[in-house]
Formats: sequence, C-alpha cells, structure tokens
Amino acid sequence: MKKNYVLATLSNGNVSLLVEMAKNAGLPWDAVLSAELFHHFKPDREVYLGAADLLGCKPAEVMMVAAHPGDPQAGQACLWQASLWAANWVCGATAGEWSGERGGFGGGERAKQDPGSKLNCEP
Repeated sequence: MKKNYVLATLSNGNVSLLVEMAKNAGLPWDAVLSAELFHHFKPDREVYLGAADLLGCKPAEVMMVAAHPGDPQAGQACLWQASLWAANWVCGATAGEWSGERGGFGGGERAKQDPGSKLNCEP
C-alpha cells in the first residue's frame, strides 16, 4: 500500500508525541499530522480539510481508516472518500460485531481484509 499511496496519521495528539510513538513502534508513516497544526481538534472540519491540503490532495482523494466511527463520519462530512471503519481488522472482532451494530463503514468480508483492499491496492 505504501508504494502507491501516502500513509499518514491524523490525531488529536501533539506532533512530538506522534513522532515518538511512530519511531518507537516502527510505524511507516510518510507524514505525521496532528490537529495541533490546525489549532482545532477532531472532529472540527478544519482538521480534515487542512490535512488534505497539507498533503496536496483534494478531499475526495483522501481515505481514512479508523478504529471508531467518529473519525470516518467527520471525514465523510468533509467529502473524504467513504471511510473504512477498521475496528474489526485492528481489534480482531468479527465483521458482524462491528459493521452492522455499530454503524461500521467497511462491513462484511471486505472489512476483514486489510484497508488496502478498499482502495484496490496491494498491502
């Protein structure tokens, strides 16, 4: 996935915390973005629109993978692509536990796959 797409984090955590976490966990981010950069906190629109702008993307070119529904819903409100709620992938729950009952965005067999499957790319 990293070969074909920019992978970035977008968090309410501050930049120094996110950089330290990425370094310690060996996370392969191309960019570490924080709500701190926009002087707002998620789910404010400024965070999502600002992140797309910093990455040189139109909002419709951005997809969020999140472990809870608030981020994808806010991203979609800013015209980001239909977001995949990957809580079942991240946490190991079955797709039915998350996709139907909790308003997940991926659902079914696709949600059990890696997030790249939603983008039709290799992991």
